Amino acid sequence: MRRFHFSLRGLFGVVSFAAVSCGLMVYATAWFSLLTFTAVLFMLITAATAAIFCSGARRAYWGGFAAFGFAYLWATCGQWQSPDGSAPLRDRLVTSELLDRCHQMLPTTVMYATPAAAPWPSGSTTYTYSAAPPGTMPGTPGPMGAEAFIMPTVDQALFITTGHALFALVFAVLGGVIAKRCYLSSS
Repeated sequence: MRRFHFSLRGLFGVVSFAAVSCGLMVYATAWFSLLTFTAVLFMLITAATAAIFCSGARRAYWGGFAAFGFAYLWATCGQWQSPDGSAPLRDRLVTSELLDRCHQMLPTTVMYATPAAAPWPSGSTTYTYSAAPPGTMPGTPGPMGAEAFIMPTVDQALFITTGHALFALVFAVLGGVIAKRCYLSSS
């Protein structure tokens, strides 16, 4: 059995994947979220096709890649896993909790909505700050009696959809590595 080794190429791949993943999630828009999910689905379908037409260790890798990736997507998509009508399976996964906590740590925007009887023109009803102005706390009245609202900078649904697509890719690679190592150890 071959011992585990780590190459610079592998390290570069992991760091690049982490950087692109963080960028996709921090700037999660509807377009990026759809593009990420579609790309991951396309990769899994391609892996299933490669598992059919390859042989040996490559077939084992691509078969494990497709199996683990599709299994994770099956667990996170849809509500058919809860026949009793309780919370879907994706809400019970550790990855969902991790994504929810990561979303809570993202920066927020403090919006100040002016009251109806403001001394300035009605066209300037909302002030946006990347952080609360000095001397004010979110949830307290802001400048000139404006009411503060905390708004997340990234939509939670888009963030979680993108995150689950990327986790499917991580689990797919893990499944491919496990399947290939099992194949090599049995032969």
